[in-house]
Amino acid sequence: IDLGDDKIYLGDDEVDHNGNDPELIEPSKGEDWAAAGGWYQDDDTFALRYRPVGHGDIFIRSWLEVTSLSAVSVDSGDLGNKTKPKWVTDIFEELANSKGPGVCTKCHSIDQSDNAGVLVNWRGVQPHPSQHSFTTYSHESHFSLLDETGCLTCHTVNQESEFAVGFEDRDPTTFMSNFKPMEQAVCANCHQAKKATDSCLTCHNYHVGEFTPAVPITSKMLAVSSN
Repeated sequence: IDLGDDKIYLGDDEVDHNGNDPELIEPSKGEDWAAAGGWYQDDDTFALRYRPVGHGDIFIRSWLEVTSLSAVSVDSGDLGNKTKPKWVTDIFEELANSKGPGVCTKCHSIDQSDNAGVLVNWRGVQPHPSQHSFTTYSHESHFSLLDETGCLTCHTVNQESEFAVGFEDRDPTTFMSNFKPMEQAVCANCHQAKKATDSCLTCHNYHVGEFTPAVPITSKMLAVSSN
């Protein structure tokens, strides 16, 4: 059968009009097949393996979240609890290892929850909308100021900080920053009248405390209140 591309299909063999075998492309196998992530067969051990698909891999993250709900924290000393299967804890501890698949916990910390379970912190601490502290700050608006030193453009590393100790357990209260406290003089390098403004309200809230967001007043609400 003429395929219109100078090749003829003869049964299970494909040749060109000159009778030569076409160039065969060797398909990728094993780990090379999943170079960009996914499932593959390990030809040496005949095991089915999985390589995470970049940052935030949905498969690894889902298993961490599911097993964290039932996992028994090693720190809780509750490994003998029969209501929580040990295999669930084993899976969680394997994935929660900082050198485990996906290396998620190399950056994302794990906290002990009140119900003897564990919680993976996928996001940084988010203040409650009703909480208004004296100082307000956003890293995002300062990213354009970074030079080749990154965070050290503004921050100074505290060499005496026991930062790594906070990751030896799952108690969030043992956290210690590896940066020294920010000095006001650093902010004043840019926050001046003729630069990034020196208004106090740029970095500070006028009202401090816990306030419930006000409900916007609509024309319908005004009409009801006037009757």
